[in-house]
Amino acid sequence: MEKVTPHVTGTPFYKVWRSEHYEAGSANSCVVQAPESGYVYAGNSEGVLEFDGARWRLLPLPKKSAVLALAVDARGRVWVGAENEIARLEPDATGVLVAVPVIGDLPSGESGQITRALATAEGIWFGGRQHVWCVQADGRVAVWQTPERFGSIWWMDRAVHTVVSDREVVRLDPAGVITDVFSREAIRVPVARQSPFQVYATRQTGEDEWTLLTALGPVRWQSRARSWRAMPMRPPLFRAGGANAATFLADGSMVFCGLEGGIILVSATGSVVGGINRLLAVLDPPATHLFEDREGGLWLAARDRLARLQLRSAFVRHETPQNVRSNPRQLLRHDGKLFLAHSDGVSRFDEWPGVFAPIDALHRTAETLAVVGGRLYAAAAGLVEIVDGPGGARAQSDLAISTLAAFRGAPDLILAGDAQGLWVFRADGAGWKPAGRLQQLTAAVTKIFDRGDGTAWGATADGRLWPGGFS
Repeated sequence: MEKVTPHVTGTPFYKVWRSEHYEAGSANSCVVQAPESGYVYAGNSEGVLEFDGARWRLLPLPKKSAVLALAVDARGRVWVGAENEIARLEPDATGVLVAVPVIGDLPSGESGQITRALATAEGIWFGGRQHVWCVQADGRVAVWQTPERFGSIWWMDRAVHTVVSDREVVRLDPAGVITDVFSREAIRVPVARQSPFQVYATRQTGEDEWTLLTALGPVRWQSRARSWRAMPMRPPLFRAGGANAATFLADGSMVFCGLEGGIILVSATGSVVGGINRLLAVLDPPATHLFEDREGGLWLAARDRLARLQLRSAFVRHETPQNVRSNPRQLLRHDGKLFLAHSDGVSRFDEWPGVFAPIDALHRTAETLAVVGGRLYAAAAGLVEIVDGPGGARAQSDLAISTLAAFRGAPDLILAGDAQGLWVFRADGAGWKPAGRLQQLTAAVTKIFDRGDGTAWGATADGRLWPGGFS
């Protein structure tokens, strides 16, 4: 697994919108972005939602249908696949976008089934249960039909592909011709598993190679060899469950939403580099569609909300989902690990799964951390050494110190402050013992700073600063 950092395991800045915010239906199906305006459009149970970055506006369809799929063509126009119609957003006489019908009467049995839309150079494609339509540039509509059941539609090998009855990948050729390409029997996926041909996104990654994001994870398709192989994952994903949605990010990495609701970030080479699975406001229930906007935000469409995660921000938050449950006091890196002092003790950041794990045997407020002689200490109502292995904490003194610092001018000393003043600790074998209190200082010490030249500065609760030399 590639190195995981707190940046990818932290909680990104996010925003959630529900029906009371956008004043429309609660259910949402998909999200796209217009390239010129940057406006975001979402499929909603009452029409198309338009978001200008500050306000939402509802664009109902001619038949007041629920919107199930959206696509944006090369001219920047938004196309709409709805319960019982296909439409396009066009400006009216005043320049305001409205939905105009393109195909108004769907064949029997297709009501509520147009759940897939795809924009290609050949036209805009809509996938239903037994029909696939392509609205071509000249306005003509090509149709493909099966007596069985179509599934996902996706672009691959210079053509649109789909799956028939979850059994056979087929290519949609001109004049309504359906050509067999690949059979499920060749990949030996158990019948009880999710469909291996539930394809959410595709991207060409070689001369005759494509990466497909499927319900069972990323797949490599090699055209000449007719080879459909799961990309090796580190660590493996979706051995039992599957993905509810997936998309590519601009840098080539991949993001999946699991059936249980978690977001998983995967590098272009197949390494899991992060995950977000404890953010209930965004992830529960699971998203059914993922989309990255041009600003690097990841949009999630779900049954009862729309949400946006700012994945590319230079800042993320570490809070309750990362097990930061009490008031942080100080961060300190020691021996390649990140430690946090907080009101319940000390925690160590574990890169995977990206949480702060509490140090055993220390269950009281830790105010300050310091490294002395290559060892980590905490001021936690006493001088406590933080150690690896069972226990995790070793008490050195029960003096109620609240701050401490190493003293480089004398490596065998530790300076520590409490409510009455300053203590000096001196090394005693493998431990430390109080050597005495500084008599001239009688106020609570709140901060100690070692200058490294044999002197130290301190701050007291009554507003004084003082320098001192120790040996």
